[in-house]
Amino acid sequence: MHVSALFCCQMLVFIRHYFPSVCAYCLDNVASGKPAVQSAIGFSADPGRAVDGNGELDFEGSSCTYSPGTSSHPLPWWRVDLQKVVNVEAVTIVNRGFSEWDWRLHNFDIEVFSLDPVVNPEANGQMCYSFFGEFGSAVTETLRCMYPVEGRYVRIKKRQHLNDEDRLTLCEVAVHPKIYENNCSFSQRSPSTFLPYTEMYHTTRARHEIIGSLKTCMIECTMMWACDGFNFNILDSSSDNGTCEFVSVSLAKLYGKSGWKFYKALCSETPEQHVQ
Repeated sequence: MHVSALFCCQMLVFIRHYFPSVCAYCLDNVASGKPAVQSAIGFSADPGRAVDGNGELDFEGSSCTYSPGTSSHPLPWWRVDLQKVVNVEAVTIVNRGFSEWDWRLHNFDIEVFSLDPVVNPEANGQMCYSFFGEFGSAVTETLRCMYPVEGRYVRIKKRQHLNDEDRLTLCEVAVHPKIYENNCSFSQRSPSTFLPYTEMYHTTRARHEIIGSLKTCMIECTMMWACDGFNFNILDSSSDNGTCEFVSVSLAKLYGKSGWKFYKALCSETPEQHVQ
């Protein structure tokens, strides 16, 4: 019997705290066992540990990387070679846990390159995801790119160095060319399939915004891979034009804000208490 990846994740959610890589492996992972490098190596914690298939959270279990900042690389990074061009749609990251150093995974970018940024430092990467704040202790999170990003090399790089104890440590990284979630497919969604909600969503990712009518915002959302809805604020009541902020709900935190309304795609899963 075929079991969907979503069902797999739901059934195993109660053990994710101890086996955080379980749900990552429900998805296709093109990074497993692939060659990886990082800006520096500390405590013999080599970059291959992040793609060894072992989601051990304790650093002493010898399955997490360790990259300190250096004079040449003050913001540490880790890079995997997928060994082929892939349309990257999401990246799952596993952070270490049960330690006073769990805070070290914070404020980082996930970029996808066609050329190896190690050999070609001038290579321009495409942004998949920007993470803000602390990732959290013993956390496994699948971060969806706003659009699928094509490339061969995936790099995780810090944007901020907090203090002399700051490092980049990754216990597991999975790169997904396809993720299986209950978000709308292009064939299911049309401008009439959005429902206004009482609150506004605010994402931690850098926002994608446009100015236009409500219908324009709906159509634009259907064209995005990870758009589950959008916040809309009318700027000109005579023309009905306003600002819309596109939202991936799985990455969002809910809050209310005067003048804004959230429009949720009907075919996406949303808690009932948020419906008007």
